[in-house]
Amino acid sequence: MRKPRYWRIVAGHPVSVSETPPKSVLLGDWSRKGYVSVGFHHRSADPSLKYFGDSVEKGDKVVVTTDGVVWAIGRVTGSMKTITATQPVMYRHRRNVKWCRLTRQRVSSYPKSVRRKLSNPRTLLPLDNEDWIHILEAMINS
Repeated sequence: MRKPRYWRIVAGHPVSVSETPPKSVLLGDWSRKGYVSVGFHHRSADPSLKYFGDSVEKGDKVVVTTDGVVWAIGRVTGSMKTITATQPVMYRHRRNVKWCRLTRQRVSSYPKSVRRKLSNPRTLLPLDNEDWIHILEAMINS
C-alpha cells in the first residue's frame, strides 16, 4: 500500500464570475455533500484534470485554498466520478472527501515555502510531507 500523498486544490473561477455560481456556493456544496471537484465543462483539457484522475487516490490528503485563505483539509475517500447533467455543471469531475477541518486561515500566515505553494494559481498542485506538517501545525495552533 502506498503512502498517502498531499494535494492543494484551488476553488477558483477561470471564467467570468457572471458565468458561474459564487465560490461560497461551491465551497458550501463541497462541505455539505462531502466531495471536491475540478474541471469546467468547457475546459476539460485543463492539465489539473489529468492529475485529479490519474494521480489523486483514495487516502490522499487535500487542502483547499481560495482568495488567499486556507478553507479546509480533508481525506479523499473515493475514486473520480464524472457528473453528467443537462445543464452546465461548474466542476463535473469529483472525488468524495471526508472533511476533517473547515477553517479560514490566511495563506500569508504560513512559512514562505508553503505560502508559495498555497498561492500558486494552478488548480491542483502536489505538496510534500513537510508542507503538510506546516499546514497541520498552523491549524492546531490557531
